[in-house]
Amino acid sequence: MLPKIPIFLILGTFPLGAGATTIITTATGTMGADSYVQFGAATSNFGTQTSVVTKYGGNDTGTTNRKIYLRFDVSSLGSAVTSAQLDLTVALNNGGSTNTTPQNFTLALYGLNDGSTAGGGFLGEDWDETAINWNNGPANIVSGAGAGNAVRTGTGTANGGEAALLAVFNVTATDTAGSVVLASSGSSLVDFLNLDTDGQVTFIITRTGWTSGGGTPTPTQGNSNLAFSSREAASGAPSLTLELVPEPGSTLLLAAGASLLAFRRRR
Repeated sequence: MLPKIPIFLILGTFPLGAGATTIITTATGTMGADSYVQFGAATSNFGTQTSVVTKYGGNDTGTTNRKIYLRFDVSSLGSAVTSAQLDLTVALNNGGSTNTTPQNFTLALYGLNDGSTAGGGFLGEDWDETAINWNNGPANIVSGAGAGNAVRTGTGTANGGEAALLAVFNVTATDTAGSVVLASSGSSLVDFLNLDTDGQVTFIITRTGWTSGGGTPTPTQGNSNLAFSSREAASGAPSLTLELVPEPGSTLLLAAGASLLAFRRRR
């Protein structure tokens, strides 16, 4: 008769049917980075700030229009992603000027095409957070239609590349400083991550809409402020929570454990 073996020794600590969960921030690895760019300060860099800011005044020429760039170092993952979630921590949400009342915002999340390269005055997906600006941001629409709240979309990878819209998400008046908001999850995000071939993925965030959350003085879209913590902040850097396909060794252990358990039951 086989000796009794505790099931936890057979199966180890691996959850049945699931892979390992990994959390990566823009401070993880050597390729993580975050910054924002501003229309009215087209050659200025904001890569060392403790927050990343997105703004849209309602037109494509607003000098305070801003877009966020996030890059994650995913070179250490080692296996395919099965589920993913992108979270952001609110650093500032108010009506602008002396209005401290939180407002309601709509944002768009884009994924920069894998392998996008520098050219035509634009940086590629290996952009430097201390050098990126409005004029050279990958896939950025520098002027004209869409400059205020969009980026170049398509399948291109040359001259700064193009991007794909992954999600639209909201930050509401209930999301005060310190709140964590879900920017994206689901198949579009998973597919984007699994298409990566060089261990680095870039997201671009633009602000596309606003509705009043109230407060005094009367807030406007152009004055209202929204910012998220960056990797330079004391806490709350943008993060990806990922579940991965189990490594082959783990899968074999699960299979062996299940077979042994079935054999014991038959005995």
